[in-house]
Amino acid sequence: MSGEKMVAIVVPAMLLWLLLHGNFADAANYTVGDAQGWSFNAQNWPAGKTFKAGDTL
Repeated sequence: MSGEKMVAIVVPAMLLWLLLHGNFADAANYTVGDAQGWSFNAQNWPAGKTFKAGDTL
C-alpha cells in the first residue's frame, strides 16, 4: 500500500476515533456540601473530586 493511500485511510480513522471517544465537553455540577448543605467540613468536602474548567459549584 502506498504512503498516500495509507494516509487516506489512517487520518479519517483517527478523526472518527476522536469524535467517538473524545471528551470535548466534560463539565460537571457540584452541590457544595452535598446533602449536608452549608454545615459541612470545607476541608474534606473536595476530597475525591476532580474539578476542571467549566465545572459549576
